[in-house]
Amino acid sequence: MMNKLKGIGVFWVALLMVAAGNSSAAAGGISLTVGVAANFILPMDELIMAFTDKTSIRVHPVYSSTGKLYAQIVNGAPFDVFLAADSRRPQMLVRQKLAQSCFLYAKGQTVLWAKRPGVLAGSDWRQAVLEPKVRRIGIASPESAPYGEAAASALKNSDLWAKVKAKLVYGQSVAQSFMFCRQGGVDLAFVALSQALSPDGRQGEYLPVAEAPLIMQNGCILARSKQQDAARQFVDFLLSAAGRTIISKYGYQ
Repeated sequence: MMNKLKGIGVFWVALLMVAAGNSSAAAGGISLTVGVAANFILPMDELIMAFTDKTSIRVHPVYSSTGKLYAQIVNGAPFDVFLAADSRRPQMLVRQKLAQSCFLYAKGQTVLWAKRPGVLAGSDWRQAVLEPKVRRIGIASPESAPYGEAAASALKNSDLWAKVKAKLVYGQSVAQSFMFCRQGGVDLAFVALSQALSPDGRQGEYLPVAEAPLIMQNGCILARSKQQDAARQFVDFLLSAAGRTIISKYGYQ
């Protein structure tokens, strides 16, 4: 039953996006629908503004976890471009002939963030998660969110997973984990460096998690896209010097 409900949800998301695309076409403009990993919201919003100013091509982002976006694409969601927070899902789409070749557009870092001052004791994230006053720690689902997977890897490699497992509160995406901490639902959260550097993130404090692997964020143009030329223009802009300047502002390599 749950799988059927999920399938229906994907169907309606796809139907709504098709309707949006049709209305845009009727208005005489070119538009793209881009599935975007939830950690990349702020740079994506700025990239869209700069790209549309330059080309007049409109871009409609759909933000979610990489795993959920991948599932929607496999189930027929009409994205033109997919910007993931890993390399694995875009490569899987290429192997399934659902996408063209992959490209690396950003390298992200995982950090441990706290909204309240004084919660991050010392300068070592490994000590911070063990503090008795820290009762709940936000982490994105390791199964669907690459930043959650990286955080889980850091905990396991530091022999901390078993010690803090009972404290972990799972979000569907890294954006949701960040929200949990901003709203006080958890004491700490593993988030993307870009979120810690955002206006909301700067109200708190963070520690780098050097033990977490770099997030190699890959993208691809979807084979079913009917806007191949426009999609290529967007990707070219994303990888251009102007695009790189915007992306680097948000803590990405």
